[in-house]
Amino acid sequence: MKFRKHLFQLKLVFTAVIVANLSGCSSNHESSQVSGEVSLIPKDSIKIDVLSPIKIYDYDSENNLFLLGDVADAMSILRPPGAAESGNIIGFIILDKEGEVLGQFNNSGEGPINHGIGSMSNLFLDNDRIGVFTRRGFFVYDFDGNLVGNSKALNTRSLIVGSLINMSGFKNGNLALGYSERTKGAYENRDNPYPFMTSFKIFDLNGLLESGDSIDEHTIQAYGFPDEMADETISAQSIPRMTLNRRTGLLNVLFSQFQKLHQYSIADGSLLNVIDLKPVYFSSGNESAVASDSPGYLEWRQGGGSLINSTYHDMVQLGDYTLIRYSSAISNTQAGQLVESGGISESEYWETLRKSTYKFYYLLIKDGNVVKQDFELEALSPQPGEEYFRSDTDLRGQLIGGSDLNSLYVLYNNDYAQERDYKLIVRYELKLD
Repeated sequence: MKFRKHLFQLKLVFTAVIVANLSGCSSNHESSQVSGEVSLIPKDSIKIDVLSPIKIYDYDSENNLFLLGDVADAMSILRPPGAAESGNIIGFIILDKEGEVLGQFNNSGEGPINHGIGSMSNLFLDNDRIGVFTRRGFFVYDFDGNLVGNSKALNTRSLIVGSLINMSGFKNGNLALGYSERTKGAYENRDNPYPFMTSFKIFDLNGLLESGDSIDEHTIQAYGFPDEMADETISAQSIPRMTLNRRTGLLNVLFSQFQKLHQYSIADGSLLNVIDLKPVYFSSGNESAVASDSPGYLEWRQGGGSLINSTYHDMVQLGDYTLIRYSSAISNTQAGQLVESGGISESEYWETLRKSTYKFYYLLIKDGNVVKQDFELEALSPQPGEEYFRSDTDLRGQLIGGSDLNSLYVLYNNDYAQERDYKLIVRYELKLD
């Protein structure tokens, strides 16, 4: 297995489309919008000679470390024992920005130090440990795979089936973990349980690892929906996207269907700021033309009907900047035409929608302000005939994040339209003109 850093030879500068004269927004700060275009400039890359598809689990901007691998995903935890699993060939790999391997191990078995067949999420705890969150517990390993800590109390067994886990980061002993967990209030209030569901928690992880105590004794803060956002119509969206500014300890929390970014201190869980994003092309709360209790609703939704409402897809940290990606929405009429012509996976109409209506837009936030609003990065969006073009969520590669605007990292498993026997982590400069 080889890892090499080399100059990325693309000479093409990708220019983003920016909507002019848009006002910035922040609940507590004056606007400081940056005018002009956004250029995405490839600088260099790390070549990874592996055959298996891999994912980036975390990026440590303070130490320039990548945590990647092919550990089985969250769905593996929901499969019955003995069912076919994907991944777990490579395990975990830790790389630095030069492409040097600092560690590699595979602890996916069932032994006493192993985390099991799959994990919900994985992250750097500091510059020499990683955390792995599974149904067997929370495991802490050094870069060689040696078990250096374990909490059986912190596990995924209490989670709601199908939960998306967003483990955002660790600083000074505290862990921020986003997930959906039924509380006693949710159980007792079955007609409207969602506002009573836990959305994320902040733990004293070091204290938990050093004791045999329950989770509650080391929970610094536990949050459900922000109070003004409690709504029984929002169920799956109770799990937020989360990023952590590792330098300042500022925790960014974003709920998929709401247009506000909540910022907390990971040190004590206090709410520090609420930023009103006001994305221009974000549209939510639109009612479906097909009733949810009708026989054809599932087919309609899976074929493209779900796209009548916008959603957030990515949130990554670039040092002190936060980059958010969201999608625009299509109309009920467009959704009906899409479904009737074969759906996202087959319809020729999908190409028309991708060019005209359904697009990915980005927001750039710093110091409590939206400093760049509603711009496109077409270079990252799949084109007709390329892998992921038939996806309504995926980019050409996986956004990783970075340490500043000069290092937006993106993982490419394949060369857009065809498979290859190596992977690339490409570093871009996100240039604000």
